[in-house]
Order: sequence, then C-alpha cells, then structure tokens
Amino acid sequence: MEKYKVISLFSGCGGLDLGLVGGFSYLGRYYDKNPFEIILANDINEKAVLTQKHNFKNIKVVCDDVVPQVDVFVKGEPLSIKTISTKTSRLRGGIKLVWTVDAKKAMEFKNNYMPKCDFLLVQITWGGIGKLCLFSLESQQKVLNCIGRDRYIKLPKEGTNPRGAEISSEAIDLLLECEDTRVIEIEFIRGEIDYREVYTKWLDAWTDGY
Repeated sequence: MEKYKVISLFSGCGGLDLGLVGGFSYLGRYYDKNPFEIILANDINEKAVLTQKHNFKNIKVVCDDVVPQVDVFVKGEPLSIKTISTKTSRLRGGIKLVWTVDAKKAMEFKNNYMPKCDFLLVQITWGGIGKLCLFSLESQQKVLNCIGRDRYIKLPKEGTNPRGAEISSEAIDLLLECEDTRVIEIEFIRGEIDYREVYTKWLDAWTDGY
C-alpha cells in the first residue's frame, strides 16, 4: 500500500497524528492502519514536543521552520479548553471565561465578549461519571445572541473575590441542548500512581537528545 508523507504542524502531544495513522486499540476497539506516514511533527511548546517524542519513537519532532516536500499537511484549529471538578454529574456554574479580580475589567470583558473558537469542556467527577463536552463556535454564538450577555455571563458580586467572570448555568444548559454539541461520558476512577516511575520516564526523555 502506498503511503502519503505527512507533516504535522502544531501537533501538540500527537492526538491528531495517532488518529490519522491508525493502528491502535482503544476501549476494546482496534482502529486499522491508514496509508499515512508522518515524517515530521512540530510544536512550539517544549512539553508537548517532549510528550510527542516519548509517545512516538519513530517520528521526528522538531521546533524549527524546516518544511520538507510532503503530500499532506495536518494542523490543529484554535480550541478553548476548560476543566472543572464537580461532586456530581450535574454541570452547574463555576466555569471561568476570564480570570481577574478587577470588577471593572470583568465588566469590560462581559460587554465585549464574543466566542472565537470551539469550546471543549472537561468535567472531572472523581468516583462518578464526568463528561467531555464539545461546544461548537456556532452554538456558542447562537446561545449568546439568544439570551444576551447579561444572562450568558455571570459576573462576580461586588465586594467578593471570586477571581473571574463565569459562563452561566443557563448558558451551559442551553449549549448542552444544541444539536451539534457532542458529549462523551467518562467514568473517573482514582487510581494509584507511581510518581517515581513517571519522573524517570520524563528524565530519560529529556536526556535522550532533546
């Protein structure tokens, strides 16, 4: 089978690369190999590059502007990623849109806020069922235009120090109801981690020509 040569730009830790190449198992399902060969991956984040090098031993990962002759380019689109820990599976408030202790700046943010990219929300519920929610840019704009900024954004009360403006519970509920919203439920099980083993792997990766 002929393979297409691929360069992966802004590759992060290599999630898109893995999906493109295939040949792996996840949750009991095997994903066949695809006719793609990644010959170069690039990212400006040193930790992402280190993770990519650790997970993909046969891919050259660099941080420079050298671009060889390739057939396919893979690059990521902007994505806002936020996480929140909850005690139950119900998503409420507390999801920060901006971090600030300045009430004036929070108000300025609300008056000028407009979503600019897709929004990935990770709800972590240890010992329970959490969620991975993807809200499209179009859905965010639709909900914002429907209920307005006053109901979409929850500002901190005067005299308090909550460290930012939040997306309201009402807005989250409406986003979850949008037709193009994607939700994956995840069971979060707290396990034991041998941090010495993790540290050793990272140390080995750092000293391996990085």
